[in-house]
Amino acid sequence: MRKRPLVTHVIFDFDGLLVDTEPSYTLANEAMLKKFNREFTMDHKLSKCSLMLFLHSSGVQKQEGDIGISDMMGRKSMEAIAWLLEEVGISDRVTPEEYAVEYDDMLADLFRKCRSLPGAERLVRHFASKGVPMAICTGSCSRAYAQKAESHRDWLDLIPVQVSNCSSSVVLTAFLFSVDKVLGSLEEFKPEEFGLPAFD
Repeated sequence: MRKRPLVTHVIFDFDGLLVDTEPSYTLANEAMLKKFNREFTMDHKLSKCSLMLFLHSSGVQKQEGDIGISDMMGRKSMEAIAWLLEEVGISDRVTPEEYAVEYDDMLADLFRKCRSLPGAERLVRHFASKGVPMAICTGSCSRAYAQKAESHRDWLDLIPVQVSNCSSSVVLTAFLFSVDKVLGSLEEFKPEEFGLPAFD
């Protein structure tokens, strides 16, 4: 087995890793489509999702392949809304812009209620206490990221660098090509396996 290089800095993704924001998009779309007698399903959310993970020791060996995204997830908001309205057959009844106004209001409220994911706060506080350099890199726009982070500022602000409004495809590719291990949650993460300070 190849020895892992020691990790000196940590870059976190945000949605679905630190804070559980993904259900908010589903709830908002379900509420919006109900107004038009339509249903939002997981088939819509995950349509054409062909994401491929390439596991390798970080920085040692790159592996190449196509990276697919779903018709909704990973796209910019207006593109995803336009696709959805066509898909459910209401693009003649509401424009993407009209849909977005009410949808964004719903999301803002839902984002502020999102919970942190298991192990996230503990890990961030641990790294901060041990002086491990940290950053967040997210494809969320600055406004949405601020709403999502609002209820978690007491521990997220321990991460000094927070970059939002990145290109989703750039963020996705960056994380895929550095995947070394897949975990069920951050509760399973053992820092010492990567040369980082162990939990006390």
